[in-house]
Amino acid sequence: MTSSAQRGSYYRAKTKRWLESKGYQVADLEKMHWIFRAGQPALATKRDQFASDLLAVSARSVIFVQVKGAGAARGNFPEARRRFATFQFPPWTRQWVIAWLSGSRVPRVVEMRRPIDGEAQESREDTAAHGIAAGA
Repeated sequence: MTSSAQRGSYYRAKTKRWLESKGYQVADLEKMHWIFRAGQPALATKRDQFASDLLAVSARSVIFVQVKGAGAARGNFPEARRRFATFQFPPWTRQWVIAWLSGSRVPRVVEMRRPIDGEAQESREDTAAHGIAAGA
């Protein structure tokens, strides 16, 4: 049985390869912190920067990406929306949740915008312009 950390790393690496195949340069925004306590072994903890797992950059766009794996790949991601909302992103950047359903070869891409009627908006036109298929 794989751990949550291993599954997360798998989907993050899969997303990175997928974005690179679309022409993006991709950087990992997860930062490792160490907690030291007297008389105990050091404890590693990971923190996302800007509520994102990855940063994807191309000549046309800058995208902050949260990656969701099989179990968390459904719905409209209200927690991701809340986490993205805690930061002030320039209007020319984009915030995406890239979700991988079990066994899928193409992810579901959900663009996080300001909520309209409380719902997540999928930007089919924008993603199509980048050669990315947004999921349903």
